[in-house]
Parts: sequence; C-alpha cells; structure tokens
Amino acid sequence: MIQFDRPVRDDGWSVLPVFGPNGPTLEPQQTMPKILWREMGADRVPFEVGKGLDSTGTTIHLGVALEPGHEYELQFGTPHGYGFRNVADGVPLAPYVLRFKTRAGSASLKP
Repeated sequence: MIQFDRPVRDDGWSVLPVFGPNGPTLEPQQTMPKILWREMGADRVPFEVGKGLDSTGTTIHLGVALEPGHEYELQFGTPHGYGFRNVADGVPLAPYVLRFKTRAGSASLKP
C-alpha cells in the first residue's frame, strides 16, 4: 500500500525498476518485486478507481510477490513526468525510490 498526501489521477501511473543513469540494467530488474495485477482486480492498466487506487485517490494497493531474505527496490514516477499526477493541477509526482528487505524465514504463510 502506498499513500499519497493528496489525490492523484486514476488515468496514469508508474511503478518501475530503479534504472541507472544509462537506463535499465539486469540488477534493477532482479530487485523489482513481481506485481500481481490479477490480485489487484485488474488485468491491465490504467487502474480503475477502487481497483488498485482507492476511491479517494490517495492510496494505491499493489499486489506483490515477495521472497524472504530478499532486497527490493522500485520507483514511483519518472524524471520525465510520466505516471502519478496531482488531481488538482496535473503536476507529476517527483521520482521516489522505495528500498526494503524482507526478513529471512519460511516462504509459506501460516493461517
């Protein structure tokens, strides 16, 4: 779940691997979590209100597949202004990088 400080438009988004100054490389693709679109209730983009992006436009729920003991990083927004935009004036989200590591342990979830 990612929460924005103001509503964003539901007609565009960007969640992508973190690229180096010369573009994509193999390493960022290995640290990008797998996004499970069907678990978000959508087969394709753009998101529909209530499917990924909530009805207020301030929270997006991403279905992701994570492995224990693995480092991940992903980026929201692009330097070129593609992706999430403010509802009020269309200003794009500045690129934001999210890095995290999952705890080591069993890959299976206990009920």
